[in-house]
Amino acid sequence: MQLEAYFRVLDADFILIKGHRIGINDVLDLYLEGYSPEEIVQYDRTLQPVEVYVTITWYHQNRTEVDAYLARIRAWRDTKLGDRWYAL
Repeated sequence: MQLEAYFRVLDADFILIKGHRIGINDVLDLYLEGYSPEEIVQYDRTLQPVEVYVTITWYHQNRTEVDAYLARIRAWRDTKLGDRWYAL
């Protein structure tokens, strides 16, 4: 099975984990902040461990592209939500 089968691409700037309303950026933001895959699953109990591991593996296999994707998401979030995002 291709790792991409775990994702639902709504458009170039919005990729969800299939079956969830959680973006890969949500998982990867936690991972890049130092959370372990197990801690991420505890943080959002709707996720299965395999979904978190697949997201992290896909990140490492496509790091340059995914880092650019994450930068676009952060820029959009900062532009649209500003300080409100950090208050959530």
